[in-house]
Amino acid sequence: GVDAAVVDSLRSQGIDGGPTPIQAAAFAQLRRGDDAVLHAETGSGKTLAYALPLYGRDTLILAPGRALAAQITEVLDATFEGHLFRVSTPKDALADPPKMPPAAV
Repeated sequence: GVDAAVVDSLRSQGIDGGPTPIQAAAFAQLRRGDDAVLHAETGSGKTLAYALPLYGRDTLILAPGRALAAQITEVLDATFEGHLFRVSTPKDALADPPKMPPAAV
């Protein structure tokens, strides 16, 4: 399940229903650690579709532009206290690579 503090945060934002279609499609795949490309209309819940199953992990989220990166960061900051997400554009990520732990072999 989802951490109780995250559930409380979602409820305080008026989000208390079940997952949206994009979230339902993404949750199991991302929890398994599989890669995913998510595409859906604005306001469909894409940010939470990948953030909820990845919460608690060091995660780099790439956005095509700084404005969208800022919007994603705003949602993450409002929902997940002390999250480990890093949101960046590809250009900015290459200029300042994330310090991620080496992958397990």
